[in-house]
Amino acid sequence: MSRFINYRTFFGLSLLILPFLLLTPKALAATQTQTCNDATLNIVFRDVGGNYIPSLKYEIYKKITNADGYTTAGQKITGGTIDQNGRGKVVLRPGTYTKDKNGYENYKSNSPDGYVMKVYEKNPNVGEFWFYDGWQPYCGQTMEITKQITALLVTLRDAQGNLLKNHAFSLFQQETDADVQPAKINREAVGQFTTGETGMTKIYLSYDHPWNRTKKGIYAFTSKSAMGFEYTAYGIRIPYGLNGALDYTFGNVLFELRNGANEPIKNNSIEVYLQTKDLKGRKILGKKLYSKTTDEKGELRLDHPSATVVAVVKDNAGKAIQFFDIKIPDRKLLAKQLKTNLVRVTANQDSTMSMPAGTNIKVKSLLVDAQKNYHPDKVVASLSLANNDQADFVLVPGDYIFSFTKDGKEYGRAFRVENKYYQIVLEANSNYIINKDTKFTRSNFELEKFLANKPAKLTNKFAGKIVTLDDKKTNMWYVDVNLGEKYLLKDAATALKIFKRLGLYVTETDLYKLPFAVTNTAKLADTDGDWLTDELENFFHTDINSRDTDNDTHADGKEIYFGYNPKGSGAIAKDDKLANDLKGQILIIGDATSSIWYVNPTNGRAYYVTQGKNIMMTLKFVAVKVAKKDLDAIKVGSAKY
Repeated sequence: MSRFINYRTFFGLSLLILPFLLLTPKALAATQTQTCNDATLNIVFRDVGGNYIPSLKYEIYKKITNADGYTTAGQKITGGTIDQNGRGKVVLRPGTYTKDKNGYENYKSNSPDGYVMKVYEKNPNVGEFWFYDGWQPYCGQTMEITKQITALLVTLRDAQGNLLKNHAFSLFQQETDADVQPAKINREAVGQFTTGETGMTKIYLSYDHPWNRTKKGIYAFTSKSAMGFEYTAYGIRIPYGLNGALDYTFGNVLFELRNGANEPIKNNSIEVYLQTKDLKGRKILGKKLYSKTTDEKGELRLDHPSATVVAVVKDNAGKAIQFFDIKIPDRKLLAKQLKTNLVRVTANQDSTMSMPAGTNIKVKSLLVDAQKNYHPDKVVASLSLANNDQADFVLVPGDYIFSFTKDGKEYGRAFRVENKYYQIVLEANSNYIINKDTKFTRSNFELEKFLANKPAKLTNKFAGKIVTLDDKKTNMWYVDVNLGEKYLLKDAATALKIFKRLGLYVTETDLYKLPFAVTNTAKLADTDGDWLTDELENFFHTDINSRDTDNDTHADGKEIYFGYNPKGSGAIAKDDKLANDLKGQILIIGDATSSIWYVNPTNGRAYYVTQGKNIMMTLKFVAVKVAKKDLDAIKVGSAKY
């Protein structure tokens, strides 16, 4: 019975299924999927100038929407590199076709929202471009896509403006630190680059991302100098649709090391430290940056980013002379003159007390006791007299004895040294014998001749003047502006020796702040007849063959006399206070081999003192007549020359 029912049941079910089996081919045909032909995207990238760009990399993604509702990239489909002809080619399978039971075809896209593209030169994650156009190519379609790409033009120079070729540098996307200050704390760099043979390179970088706040078109630059110091620049922006530019100069400092006589100090070490502060806020030396030697011009060029540094020079005793608050500017050259003092020890020209060439000059420190007496201490420096009968010392300011030994006896003088220029004459004089019992007081230290910034106050009404007794000016005396002592100017050679001994060393810059006298008192050659002698033409760098160098209808000498620029427009800035302070001074420019000037206290004008016999004619022109009793009242000069 049960077997019969099972057969009947099976037969009934078969009758129900059979119609569906007969319909299967049609049903399958209605749901059959057909693949469409591939689509092609031809991609061209051009710069802001319209030129195509080879070698860029690109990637194609499905376009989707993120959780914040922004268009973004989904699944990566493909990628490639632009060829040397400026073209890239992408082949896509856009979608599929299906037919319904009525024979209608339905198209289904593989990326319903289209496609987006990423473009980059070096790093796919920093500085890359995104294009969210949502291209939607159809089956078999060829689509042309052209996009403009912005760039950053980087040029590097040294502080003299010279291009730095093949110089390496890095770029970062700029971020901020905890204090919201610019920083290059990006996880990775845009890339490492070089300026190449042209000194300039072009880097393709994007501007601000349309919605991603972490991708700003602002970049940071870093590069190391030849000395290994890192330079950094922030805030390098790529404007929308435009190129950005960075023309970066590596700042550095040119040290000019000179002594108190304004002479270059050659082959001398300079140490440079970062300047910092201790716990009490006092300026101190920080990290040591350099230890380099000056060249034959007394110069030393160093590179370093913007910073405040301290330069340290060792004196002849090995002590440090420190120059604080040297501020190296950003992207510029700082020319910084480091000026030490100078103690020039010379021999007395009196043969009975003179020191021969090669005599050893010793510098001793001094100890002071409770009674304020000064006693010779240890030797801190020594030099031998050179063939020019002088020994030059640079010393940290302090109290010293300068001495030498002759015939078993030591002769010397105590002297307080400051940051000035001094000349000390040593001689084998019994008044200057030094032994173990020698002591000094401040009253018998050498007079501190002020030859640096501001002269001492005039000691009498004739101080600083050239005086004479007779109208013919047969004999003339110079009355020292500092001590009021007189020196007989018996001839040109003697006058030059006296002026070199008593002269104040100043810079050419300071000299230009004074009013000039251009009267041709010495009857020297004046080729173009413009009130300036040929020697002064050379000094002022005017045209020796033209009365009017700048062609403004005014003679060169006339312009200089009235304070105007003979080589251009405008007046030459004058310093009335400096001119008043220098009245009566003998001025030496640079060193005693350059030029010597006399500032007449009567009119305050600077007169050129020539290096020959004509000096006497200039002195006669400025000399004033005095009574014999007044001249006799002036003490004869004590300085040796």
